Amino acid sequence: MMIKQIISRNNVYKSILNNINFSNNLIYISNTNKRFYCNHSSNTNKTINSDKITQLFENKKYDDLLELVEKEKNSQLFEADVNSLYKVAKSYQNTNNSVESLKYYRKYFQLTKNAEITENDRVLLVENSEFYVDLLVSTQRNNENTKEIYTHVKWLHEGGYKMTTKLLQYLGHCHYMENNGNLKESVVYLNRALTMCTIETDKIPVYKILGEIHQQSGQYQQAIGYYAKAVQILNTVKSDSDEMDMIAKMAAAQQKKIKSQLEFEMADCYQLSGQVDKCKQIYQVMVKRYPENPIPLTKLASIALNSDRNPYKAIELAKEALGLYEGSGKNLVGLYQSLMTLSMAYMNIRSMSEGYKSLTRLIEIMLELGKSEEDLENAQVYYWAFTSGFFYLNDLIMSGELQFHLQSKLRCDVDELIEEFNKDTKISEIKERLNIIKEIVDHTYPDPESLPDHIKENNKMLQSLLFNTIRNTIISLDNLERHSTVEKGSTSLPYTLDQCTTLIHKLLLYTAHVYELE
Repeated sequence: MMIKQIISRNNVYKSILNNINFSNNLIYISNTNKRFYCNHSSNTNKTINSDKITQLFENKKYDDLLELVEKEKNSQLFEADVNSLYKVAKSYQNTNNSVESLKYYRKYFQLTKNAEITENDRVLLVENSEFYVDLLVSTQRNNENTKEIYTHVKWLHEGGYKMTTKLLQYLGHCHYMENNGNLKESVVYLNRALTMCTIETDKIPVYKILGEIHQQSGQYQQAIGYYAKAVQILNTVKSDSDEMDMIAKMAAAQQKKIKSQLEFEMADCYQLSGQVDKCKQIYQVMVKRYPENPIPLTKLASIALNSDRNPYKAIELAKEALGLYEGSGKNLVGLYQSLMTLSMAYMNIRSMSEGYKSLTRLIEIMLELGKSEEDLENAQVYYWAFTSGFFYLNDLIMSGELQFHLQSKLRCDVDELIEEFNKDTKISEIKERLNIIKEIVDHTYPDPESLPDHIKENNKMLQSLLFNTIRNTIISLDNLERHSTVEKGSTSLPYTLDQCTTLIHKLLLYTAHVYELE
């Protein structure tokens, strides 16, 4: 029992005490440079050899190391070797297994935080924190890891650990996101990060974050200033050339990508602050500098339509952008934006035939977005497409020029869709709305069996279009409402769900009217 009392004085051992059988057999525990070895005469083969782990890790034999860990993963004694944990975490990180890597990092920090550690261990903990936070950032979607990043980096800061530029950068950004846009204190952290930078290029990500948080706070001129400073640094960096080696060329390509992102953000700030001409100037320069990139053309097309009120110029630019998108692979969001501008431009000049072709493609792209993406940005994208698209469909129906020729992949059975939604208890309101819509369909449409074949086919296709679109839209609304960053009734969304339902009802009634006329 004396051994057990001695061991329990160190918090590092508390997590394993209940898993050790204190019998008459010999237990020997040594503490050397925070490497803990636990040997039990009846359990020797379940203890990982820490020196072997170190050797495999240093020789970058990650597969062999992980194979060893896999054999011993059920050994609770393994948790006593803190250094082994971060080595295993890094090994999983190097083999792109983020789930296992995060598991071991969390265990490593949990044990280390509860122990009295040396100055060398504190330095090691900060170094591993950078790897850990980088992994959290690279694997997150919709900022779901922000709280974990903020909690960890804040703990380091408050614990008196020596903060690095990167950790201060994360602290400033996450502080802004976790404290309702607290700009003042976030800027203090980020300015400290800037003063620690000894290399100019290290300032670029800090300036980028400063620009982003000022932009999100509506301080567009300040944001432009920070973005401009980052671009200025990038302009001094040596560009791609034949004299550069492969690694240098890859770095140059990455810097080129960062520069274009910064320029896009600057252009957005100019547009949001009402300086449309300066916004256009940036995009026009980008069109010449990046002729293979369709996004500046898409942006210019949107400006031509919405700011310059020139639908003909918008059509010309949107078509050029579409050609680049189709030639370089499928960028669904980019295709959506170009097609939306093109459809609305055709609507402005009352070109119904061309407009409907564009809209049909737009809805197909929108449905693909709904199937392949669930993040906040794209949920908003196909929500906009849904509402705008139905306004346009309504206009086409009233003009009497509507023809349905959707692809068969868009067809679905209404009853099956209702049944699918019934399985999800989180969307009871959505089920109710769908049942209302189904009732309207049943009472408004004639008996499908009594319709001529061509109208019967159109009827199926219309229902397919309606319910696929409704399905994806409602999923997106559900995602939007569950995100803390989007408030219910936010002015950034064009229409409420009630207004969407009203539009759907109108469309069904108009369509039924068209059928009756036929």
